[in-house]
Amino acid sequence: MKRTIIHVDHLNLRLRGISPETARASVAELGRHLQEQLCRQPRAPQPRGMRRIETIDAGAIVADSAAHAGAIGRAIAGRVAGRIVAEPE
Repeated sequence: MKRTIIHVDHLNLRLRGISPETARASVAELGRHLQEQLCRQPRAPQPRGMRRIETIDAGAIVADSAAHAGAIGRAIAGRVAGRIVAEPE
């Protein structure tokens, strides 16, 4: 089985309109949520060697102040995973 490694050098998130506790909880398991989302993506041929994606703009995710932290985290991970898979070589 071919092993894929993704290294995230820097992640900048702006979470507005939710409490600091919900924001922390939303990103606490972002790595796990991202892994789950990437595993659900269809397998595409992978380029040989390392591929670098300089910037991913995942856009805005609208969530009200009552949104559950897990749902926000999964939404963020889904957007990032979608951009990683869709990024051209």
